[in-house]
Amino acid sequence: MCKSGVYSATEISRILNIGNNRVWDVFIKHGIKQKYLDKLNKLKVSSKLQEEVLIGTVIGDGCLFGQNKTAVKCRLSLAHSLKQKEYFLKKYEILKDLIGTDYTFKTQYDRRTNKNYYCIKFQSHANLIYTDLRNKWYKEGRKIICEDIYKYGADCLAVKFFDDGYKAQNGFYIAMDRFDDESLRIFRDWMLTMGIGSTLEKSNRVYIPKKYREKFIETVKPFATSDVLYKLGELLETPAADNQQPNHKNTSKSIVEGSTTNR
Repeated sequence: MCKSGVYSATEISRILNIGNNRVWDVFIKHGIKQKYLDKLNKLKVSSKLQEEVLIGTVIGDGCLFGQNKTAVKCRLSLAHSLKQKEYFLKKYEILKDLIGTDYTFKTQYDRRTNKNYYCIKFQSHANLIYTDLRNKWYKEGRKIICEDIYKYGADCLAVKFFDDGYKAQNGFYIAMDRFDDESLRIFRDWMLTMGIGSTLEKSNRVYIPKKYREKFIETVKPFATSDVLYKLGELLETPAADNQQPNHKNTSKSIVEGSTTNR
């Protein structure tokens, strides 16, 4: 079971209904080390679409993190307001075999507005695939855009936009406020390879002007779900879902300072 690369020590202990320590005793007896297990269990992307959505999520609303400072394996987490449940579930289904956990609903209380907001989220199992991604797409704890972005195309851009973008009067904005200057240069140059020009506005917002509006819509719309079409100006407002209590067995509560509302 171990050498097949399918099961971890914890999973084996659960399947065989024995203690985790007993499993490790056998591993040690046969010279099997944690590093070897981690390599065996390292996940791989299964399709071009999955890779595009994964990278779009990493540079978008997703977060790669280790459980602590010494953690070898990282996790991927993602949360969206229930206003974007359909969009979240589309991404979840594409990434599902990389995540390995169910999604949950969570209630978040915003002290500023004195309201409850409801979000849908997942947190993946820890895996070396996420460690590799963090090493590549983060620098000193901050997200960056690296040269690998040129490997990806429309679906990756669509995820980034529907995560962090919004409609302007004549064009579109993509929020990039936490990215450094080199990342912004690479990102805008990458969009140019798809025929989409842009300017850089204050607070590091990338602006797609009216001249490229139709080309941009043509590029990202195929990935859109009905609950993010408002970002392309096709709905007047976001579907109201903030105050609807989700009906799902995996529901938890937390109190936070921030809000889960979306642009």
